[in-house]
Amino acid sequence: MFSTKKIVLACGLGIKSLARQVGMDIPIRPQRGQILVTERTHPLLEQPFVTIRQTQEGSFLFGASHEEVGFDTGTTLEEMRRLAGHAVQVFPELARLQLVRCWGALRILTPDTKPVYVESESCPGAFVVTSHSGITLAPLHAQRLSEWIVEGVAPDGFEQFHPRRFDA
Repeated sequence: MFSTKKIVLACGLGIKSLARQVGMDIPIRPQRGQILVTERTHPLLEQPFVTIRQTQEGSFLFGASHEEVGFDTGTTLEEMRRLAGHAVQVFPELARLQLVRCWGALRILTPDTKPVYVESESCPGAFVVTSHSGITLAPLHAQRLSEWIVEGVAPDGFEQFHPRRFDA
């Protein structure tokens, strides 16, 4: 047993059961995405694309799959071929690079794919923070969310992230 004035529930796909314990229903579902990683090479891309990016170390990452497969985090040869084929079609010079690994991971998606940021009404001080994109939303997560949780005042516009938007 523990006691605290504030707690942030940010546990990915486990959020449904934890949120229920503080009186909230958070509608989420898993969606698999697969990523391919190449060997390192000299810089070829100055700007990242949505589906193709080069790391600072020189590896390329290809990925833009959106697969409805439940909680399966595996990979498939069919999807790897599709991702690699698209990358080579966009940048033919990538065909000479060796793939070194691939993986599948699960996104946390709401029905509208937008984040949920909400404080429990029945258990004040319990916050739910869930989003499939911690990277692209990092500036928001690092600054505005932490201020909201610490100071207790939701920033303007945060009502659009409340789960009651799904009640319509």
